[in-house]
Amino acid sequence: MKIKVLFFAQLREAFQEQERVMDVSQGTTADGLVQLILKNSQADNISTLPIRCAVNESFVEADYQLKDQDIVSLITPFAGG
Repeated sequence: MKIKVLFFAQLREAFQEQERVMDVSQGTTADGLVQLILKNSQADNISTLPIRCAVNESFVEADYQLKDQDIVSLITPFAGG
């Protein structure tokens, strides 16, 4: 399945890209996708960040199963001042 991943906030800086298209297996969950990205990352200090996942502009739980052509947004919490 093809999934488009969008990176926001600290993740955009860490990966030095705004988006990426990935091939994932049928049955991959939102958390599984995050773990796959982190495992294959050269970016430092990313694994300690809390990451929220939205699919097609709606936040989802970690066990949400992705579908072909989903757009996944990875977001770290942010604070205003």
